Amino acid sequence: MFPVRQVHFDGLKLDRDIVGKFVANDNDYKLIKAIQIYSDMTGSECIAEGVDSEEKFEKLVALGVKSFQGYYLSHAVKEEELDRMVRLFS
Repeated sequence: MFPVRQVHFDGLKLDRDIVGKFVANDNDYKLIKAIQIYSDMTGSECIAEGVDSEEKFEKLVALGVKSFQGYYLSHAVKEEELDRMVRLFS
């Protein structure tokens, strides 16, 4: 078995199932906090998916998460609209 500790991850994605429940579930909150700390220590990007409310967004920011995906930020964008969206937020 190849040891995980020998692998460098460019990014660590927080699954929407954990992000969806961490506000009310202390274990999920602690897991996200630990993953974010590990991400900082290794220079990996921590990405939270399924961010669908201001409360979740603000709590994730407070934990140090800097990258997000979810309906709170934007609904799915059609390919034709992608260039406009990139210019809008650049």
